[in-house]
Amino acid sequence: MLRQFAERHQDEILAALESDTLGDRWVDRFDTYAAENDFAFDSPLTALALELKATADLDNSSLATSRVAESVIRRARQLDRVRLQQDGGYIKDRLARIAYERKYGTYRTYKEVLIHSRPEIEFASKLLVKGD
Repeated sequence: MLRQFAERHQDEILAALESDTLGDRWVDRFDTYAAENDFAFDSPLTALALELKATADLDNSSLATSRVAESVIRRARQLDRVRLQQDGGYIKDRLARIAYERKYGTYRTYKEVLIHSRPEIEFASKLLVKGD
């Protein structure tokens, strides 16, 4: 899903990357795109909450139990959305790498994007260059 989104918006992502404006709106746009394509990431917590609701329904549990299960599902999905925002840096990085690699190839992606987006790799790269 992430690859499809990055390929569809390749030029926009690259322009945002070059102007240093690849911000959180891209995470939100990806989230909207995923929802429009009927994709939803369910964390293990959400999966358990859905299972709880299914079990409550199968056991013909009380209305109160069913409502509690639905409440747990809503809260778990809220936490999933928070997690998506927390993982925004990773998502933006992946979008940039996918779009860049598609347009310029693997070598340039590593040289111009990956090295500069990961401080530990940039540090190691500088050490290697000094060693030559």
